[in-house]
Amino acid sequence: MILPPVALLGYAAWWGVAYRLPRAQDKTIDMRSVTYGQARQLVFCAGLANNPHGYPGHAYVIWPEADKTITDSTETLGYCPAEFWSIVPSVYEPVSGVVDERAATGNGRNVERLIVWVDQKTFDHTRRLARQWDNKGFRTGSRDCCAFVDYIAQGLVSLCLRKSIYIRMIISICSKS
Repeated sequence: MILPPVALLGYAAWWGVAYRLPRAQDKTIDMRSVTYGQARQLVFCAGLANNPHGYPGHAYVIWPEADKTITDSTETLGYCPAEFWSIVPSVYEPVSGVVDERAATGNGRNVERLIVWVDQKTFDHTRRLARQWDNKGFRTGSRDCCAFVDYIAQGLVSLCLRKSIYIRMIISICSKS
């Protein structure tokens, strides 16, 4: 389906205003199943893209090293078209995509961040998920950077829920003894 030009222009105008408003404060969630051991963080980010207009925006995940400041060399992964000029065609059809290993580079303007505290095992699990992303082609609105970040987030929530259910079962069994 081809979007009518008026709808596309309307969205671009809304986007141009919404993403230039002051960003919200970082949100933090603790999803550790245990509070001992090394606490690690995942940082889910969305902000302006690496071009003069910031359009169409970019979403990515940061896996910072323990107890280190996030820098340009920190592992950040995001999904994007393999070639910059493929952004517009990706609205209408799948184009070649790539998992960018320096996704935050140049994409730091007006970034919204969700910081999730996890244990080391969960941290490693999400890194494996990111490396297993099935690159079937980039398509804006369906298989794009948001879909990639959502894939990591769903894997994180699924793992944490399984751990939580397992822990509740153990507590329930022990309390009956």
